[in-house]
Amino acid sequence: MKTKKVLLIFPLLLILCFFFNCKRVTNDALECTFTGLKADFSYNYEGENPPAIVYFENLSKNATSYEWDFGVDGGKSNQKDPIYVYQESGLYTITLKAIVTLENGDQCFEMASKTISIN
Repeated sequence: MKTKKVLLIFPLLLILCFFFNCKRVTNDALECTFTGLKADFSYNYEGENPPAIVYFENLSKNATSYEWDFGVDGGKSNQKDPIYVYQESGLYTITLKAIVTLENGDQCFEMASKTISIN
């Protein structure tokens, strides 16, 4: 009887993971490429020398929340289209995490990163 339950559940899990292209990762987080979920962004400078104001435009699709990392200690935001002021010259890797919460409460995410140069 136990074998029949496993045989019935396993194909269902395969179908769900095929549809959501999901895989389990560490700390029980769920990373998946949700149908239609896409992380992307663009940016514009106001001055390339410090202090440089950088305007970020979120181009993500089907996300419900966002986590930005501006490549500086403490430089983070949850806004959709944040603005960040870089105080020092350098190369900075900006990462956007686009998140969608599924009906069952699991969260799927996709990440996009770009490097900018402040002279």
